[in-house]
Amino acid sequence: MSIESGRAQVYHRVSTGSGNARRQSSKRLFLCILLFSCQYAYGALDENPSSLSDDPYRLWNQALRLAKSGRYQEAGAHLEQVIRLNPPDVHEAWKDLGVTRERLRRYESAIKSYDAALAIDPNYTEAILGRARSLDALGRHLESLASIDQAIESQPENTRLWNARARPLIKLKRLNDASNSLLRAIELDSVYFDAHMNLGNVLDKLGRLKASLASYRNGLNINSDSHQAWHSHGVALSKLERYEDAIASYDVALRLDTKDAAVYYSRGNALLELGRSKEAIQDFNSALDNDPADCDVWSNRGYALARLKEYAKAIENFQSAIEVCPRFALIYYNIAGVYSMRGEFSEAYATLEKSADLSHDVLHGVESDFHLRPLLNDVEYGPRVKQLMSRVIK
Repeated sequence: MSIESGRAQVYHRVSTGSGNARRQSSKRLFLCILLFSCQYAYGALDENPSSLSDDPYRLWNQALRLAKSGRYQEAGAHLEQVIRLNPPDVHEAWKDLGVTRERLRRYESAIKSYDAALAIDPNYTEAILGRARSLDALGRHLESLASIDQAIESQPENTRLWNARARPLIKLKRLNDASNSLLRAIELDSVYFDAHMNLGNVLDKLGRLKASLASYRNGLNINSDSHQAWHSHGVALSKLERYEDAIASYDVALRLDTKDAAVYYSRGNALLELGRSKEAIQDFNSALDNDPADCDVWSNRGYALARLKEYAKAIENFQSAIEVCPRFALIYYNIAGVYSMRGEFSEAYATLEKSADLSHDVLHGVESDFHLRPLLNDVEYGPRVKQLMSRVIK
């Protein structure tokens, strides 16, 4: 059987700055609200644009409320009306409309909105970053990078641009260049939290685990209230096999945010590595309470049950997992391990073959997997497993 623990880390979003001084402070939070809200509920408008007279700022604030509740379509309609009224800071309205369109995944339209903002203010950082994000979302990473590089030519000390530049570089697998870009951001601003966290992520991808851990620690020295930072710090410790220390880091993350399924999942994995399977199952249960569609958690909870030799419960878990994740190869692979331990070799082989159909990669650990040892030692099915491996593993 196999445990899934190599989940990619989240790339930290670029922080947002304040807008034009003439804007009300609530408007300055527009980008942040849109980036982190994930609802897509559409309901009747509390007010419609025509009922708000010709006051662009009343319209704008109504757009904020709509966006905060996830009603991006209506927020966009209000912003379009703001733009028609052409207030002095209309470039910010164009930027906000771009962000709204991003949330609706209308990336081409978002780029047009950001272009309109940049036609008024070519150095408007928010619009530059939004345009680059939209290009990345469309898979146009070279254009995203070129867009940021062009902005850096006129703003060489803009730390947010150097930080954001790492995103397309990561997508292009130019990790050393991404690292250098983030180091430049940190050189310009040594307490730039996002840059330290992003550098930790890049160093992790480069296999420089100790340096990655140091970067996350630098981030925590700047902002110890970020549960995501404590989580990333814990993941780095886990990769260094410092599981007790990792659990302590996850504990802090969960004190700061008790609902983050990813942290429960990571702590559960660390507990598994220490042989504390019952505690791991509790964490996997909490993770599924908060995110019932996470295939990795379903798989690892079944693995933990199998470690406790609760095979019937493990199979029941995996069968439920298949309903959620019907094409997740690791689940079938782990079911095969349970059947093998129960001596049900026909079912074990059929399920192992199904996992290989979905992903050949799962077979690489077969010969060292003690759960599959009974199957491999069986006179009938052992040779068939070896034939399967030779057929699909090149």
